[in-house]
Amino acid sequence: MMTDFALIIGEALVDLVKRADSNEEPTGHPGGSPLNVALTLGRLGRPVELITWVGQDGHGQQILDHVTESGVLVKDEWKNAHHTATAMALLDQSGAATYQFDIDWDLPHTISIPSEAIFVHSGSLGAALKPGRDRVLEAFELARETALVSFDPNARPTIMDPAVQTRPVTEAFIRNADLVKVSDEDLHWLYPDLTTAEAIAHWFDISSLGLAVLTQGKEGPVAWTREGLRVERRPSSVDVVDTVGAGDSFMGSLINSLWARNLTGRAGAKALGSLSVNDLSSILDEANAVANVTVSRAGANPPWAHEL
Repeated sequence: MMTDFALIIGEALVDLVKRADSNEEPTGHPGGSPLNVALTLGRLGRPVELITWVGQDGHGQQILDHVTESGVLVKDEWKNAHHTATAMALLDQSGAATYQFDIDWDLPHTISIPSEAIFVHSGSLGAALKPGRDRVLEAFELARETALVSFDPNARPTIMDPAVQTRPVTEAFIRNADLVKVSDEDLHWLYPDLTTAEAIAHWFDISSLGLAVLTQGKEGPVAWTREGLRVERRPSSVDVVDTVGAGDSFMGSLINSLWARNLTGRAGAKALGSLSVNDLSSILDEANAVANVTVSRAGANPPWAHEL
C-alpha cells in the first residue's frame, strides 16, 4: 500500500544571492517558492514529491542534491529541461530581496494526481508563466477530486504579466483551491483598488475556498474561514538575517499543521471552513514558529522538526 504524501508543483531554480553593497561573486542557493514549500514539509518529516522542471546541468544537480537531503522526491521525468532556471536575488542593507530571472517553464506532459496525494500545492511562477501554468491548472482541476488543494500567488512582478493580466490567472487557481496563503504585498499588487477585506471576500465569493491566510511580515498573519471566523496572531520578535523563503516555510507549515490534525484530502478540505478559534490560532502560531527560524538564518533554510 502506498503512503499518503504531499504533491508540490512548480519551479525549482538556483537563487544567485548578491548583496547590493558587495563586489563578491554571487553565491548559489537552490530556491523557488514551490521547492521551498516541499523542502519545509520534507524537513518536518512529511512524505513529499516535487513536480518541477530542471536540467541535467550543474545547477540542476545542485537542486536535486538539496531536496533529496531533505527527503523530497523528484522523479526522472521532470529532469529534462534545456537548462535549469536561475534567479539573481539582490539583497539590500535590510536583507530584503529583489529578483532577476532566467526561467523556461514548460512541463513536458500532463500531470497525473494519484489518490495518495492528499495535499496538492502550487503557486508563484509555476502557476503564472506560460506554457507550464496550463498543465498546473489542469492538475489543480484533477486534484479537487481527492486532495486538499492549496495555492500561494507569491507574485514576482518583474517576470510575471502585469497585475491586470495576472489577476484572472490567479483567480482560475483560486477557484480550484481550498486553502490560499497570500502576502499583504501580493494582495495589494493584484488588487490595488480593493481593501484587504474586500479582496479576501472577493476570493470567497468566486470560489469554494475554506480558508484564506494573509501574511504581513512582523505584523503577523490573519486568517479567515468561509464561515466568517477571523483570527489574527502576532509572531514573537526575532533577529532577521533575511526574508528569503519565509513565506514558503510558513505555507509548508500550514500544510503540516493540517496534516497533524488529520485535515487531509477532500474531507479535510471540507472541514477548513469551520475550523475553531483554538485550532486556527495554533496552526498560525506553528507557522509563525517555522517562519521565525527561516528568517533567523541566511537564505531559504527552513527548520527541521527537531529544531522546533
